[in-house]
Amino acid sequence: MEEKNLFAERKELFDNAIQIKHNKRTPLFSNFWTWKILDSDYTLSEALHNYDVMETVVSDFHNRYQFDAYMDLGTRNPMRVTDALGVGFHKIDEKNESIVVDDHRLMERDEYTQIRNNMPAFIWSKAFARYTPNLTIGQLNNAAMEFASFGEYTQRINTKFLTEFQTPLIPLVPALLPFEHFFNIYRGIKEVSIDLRKCKTELIEAMDVMYETVIAPSLKTTLASDTSSMFCDTICAFLGHSILSEKQFEEYYWRYLKKIVDEIMANNKTMFIFCESTMLRFVDFFKDIPKGTLMIHLEQDNIFEMRKLLPNICFMGGMTSDLLGNGTKQQCVDYAKKLIDDLGDGYVFSTNKMMSFRNDCKRENLIAVTEFVRNYRH
Repeated sequence: MEEKNLFAERKELFDNAIQIKHNKRTPLFSNFWTWKILDSDYTLSEALHNYDVMETVVSDFHNRYQFDAYMDLGTRNPMRVTDALGVGFHKIDEKNESIVVDDHRLMERDEYTQIRNNMPAFIWSKAFARYTPNLTIGQLNNAAMEFASFGEYTQRINTKFLTEFQTPLIPLVPALLPFEHFFNIYRGIKEVSIDLRKCKTELIEAMDVMYETVIAPSLKTTLASDTSSMFCDTICAFLGHSILSEKQFEEYYWRYLKKIVDEIMANNKTMFIFCESTMLRFVDFFKDIPKGTLMIHLEQDNIFEMRKLLPNICFMGGMTSDLLGNGTKQQCVDYAKKLIDDLGDGYVFSTNKMMSFRNDCKRENLIAVTEFVRNYRH
C-alpha cells in the first residue's frame, strides 16, 4: 500500500468495523497512556513538562508499534497548566511511576440549585475558586500562556499524526453525559454516590440544565462539523455508570444518552463509547440500536460474551494487560488470534484497560502482537 493511501486504508478499516462489515484485516487501536512514557528513555516529569519530549515519546511509540489510531497522543495530563494554576489534586509520583489524582469535590450538596439557576456564575464563583483557591493574577496569566502552549502542542501532534503518520484522529469534543460531570468533576465519586439518595430531585434538575445548555449545543456543533479526519464522529466516556444500578442507569444516564444516540442516528453519524469498568448489566438498553451506530471499548467485561449479547455493536478491546505484561510472545499472539477469529467482523483490536503502569506490558510482547495483527488475514 502506497504511503499516500495509508490514511484512506486505515479510515476504511474503522468504517467497516463500526458497520460490522468484513475487513481485510482487523484495525489496531492504541489504548496506551502513561505506559508510552515508561517505554521511552524519559521520566514522567520530563515528558509531561516538555512538549518536545512528549512529541518524541508518542512519535517513537507510533514508529515502534504502528497502531492505526490512538486514544491518547500525550495530551491527557496537561501538568504544566495545572501546575501554573496551583492545583493540588494532580501529582507525579516518580518513585512509583504513576500520576495521582485525588478524589475531590468542587461543589457542596446544597449547591445543585445554583447550577440549575445560573451555571456559569456557579462555575466561576464557586467551582473554579475551589479548584485553585489561592490563585493570583500572575498565576492566572502564566496559566493562560501555558494553556495556549498546550493547545499549540495538541494541534501540532494531531497534525503530525494525521498528515505524516496518516492515522485517523479521535473525536476532539466528547459528548460527556451530565452525570459524568458531577461524578468526575464537581462532586467526586464519594459525594455523588451519596447524592443519589440524599438529593435525587436536585441532581436531576441540575443535569437537565447541563444537558440543555452545554451538552446539546456542543453535540449539535459536533454533528455539523467535518469529521472526515476522525475514525468516528463523536465520543462519549463512561465511568460514572459503574456505581449505578439498572434502574439508576435509566434515570441518571440513559435519559440523556438516548437523546444523544437518537441525534447521532438522525444525522447518520457514529459514536465511540470509551467504557471503563463493566456495562454487562446494561446490555438491554443497547439491543435495539442499529448496526453502524456505536463502537464500544470494553474494559472489565468478557468481550466474547458481549459479542453474543450485542451482535449489533462494534466492540473494541479484549487483549489483557495481564497477558501482555506477564505472558510470552507466543501466548500473546495466540490470544490475539483467538480474539480476531472468534469476534470476527465488527471488532477492533485493543487492550482491555488503559495501559498506564510499567508491568501492564512488555515491549517485546507488544511488538509481536501488533506485527501479527497488521499481517493477519481472516
